[in-house]
Amino acid sequence: MNSRTPSPAASTRLLLLAALLVGGTSSATAIEKMRPYQHPTYYSQRATNTRIPESFDFDDFVMRLAADESGGAAASQPASEAPVIDAPPQALHGGVTYWLFSDYVTRGVNLSDYVGEGGETPVHQLTTSLDFDLASGFGLGNEGDLGVLTFSTFFSWYPHYDRIATDVSSFQEYDLNLSYSYEFKPLATTATIGTSFFLFPGFKQTDSVELLFRLDHNDAWMWKWLWPENEDGVFNPYLSYAADIDYFNGGAWFEFGVSHDFPVIENLTVTPALTLGTDVRYLDRVVGTGDEGNIQLAYAQYALTVGYDLSAALDLPESAGTWVVSGFIYFNQTVGGLKRKGIIDDELFGGVSIGWSF
Repeated sequence: MNSRTPSPAASTRLLLLAALLVGGTSSATAIEKMRPYQHPTYYSQRATNTRIPESFDFDDFVMRLAADESGGAAASQPASEAPVIDAPPQALHGGVTYWLFSDYVTRGVNLSDYVGEGGETPVHQLTTSLDFDLASGFGLGNEGDLGVLTFSTFFSWYPHYDRIATDVSSFQEYDLNLSYSYEFKPLATTATIGTSFFLFPGFKQTDSVELLFRLDHNDAWMWKWLWPENEDGVFNPYLSYAADIDYFNGGAWFEFGVSHDFPVIENLTVTPALTLGTDVRYLDRVVGTGDEGNIQLAYAQYALTVGYDLSAALDLPESAGTWVVSGFIYFNQTVGGLKRKGIIDDELFGGVSIGWSF
């Protein structure tokens, strides 16, 4: 063989060296794409613009090639793979969502309707949330080990609010919420306890405080016989109980709901949901009828939400967070004596939203 012609083994090594110089992280990127879904900022601290892994020792690599060509012992030693080092989980997550509703209906009561309205005036709402993972935040364990503390807010702006209240602007309501959630993994259930402060600029005398208890269950285990590989909930049932401890003097509200996400086409998800709302001596006190009321089913709410993942569709970088635009429609079918008493009625309402999370 001509001494100027590299041996097959040497040619292979030269090609490998060229590949490393041209794009050293290409294989790492491919592995990253195969990882299970993580929160958008989970890996945002990676040095993705590094062409060759920081742990790659160029001199050692060249020495191994030389030893291999000379038949040295180094040829029998496999080159160590550069470890893929991920940034630790972020302790803080959060988001902001803007909502545009045709009506503001809460627990069956329409708060954006008045005598002589003569049409639908849209209601503008904004929600914010900030989650703090206690374990990763304080370096006491893995993410979720100690639960999550959440602070959230709610704002409602109704252009015709001055036609319902007196001497007020269009700023209708703002709420402050603080909660703690913990996932009981053996039970596939997340429990949440919290408190909410409801503030109404036009009716300050009705400002109130609630205590909340909620359970969210992942029912994937029930369907393993049908979908062995599925880890997501099928009906995603939840129970919630909210008790007023202030203005509405012990009135409470109980809900049971189910929902499921159906990916229809790429980046588009349709979510039907059913919620049963039960009045626990709450609505009579809200409306001010003077009756003690009974524990009774108030309505069945049928909902349909269509969400589109803009982040994936536009191929936004992880640092941009997640952007989702949605359209939704709700129908409350009122049951029982509450409708006969004129406290609540059937309601059809809907709207659109755009949300950002990080």
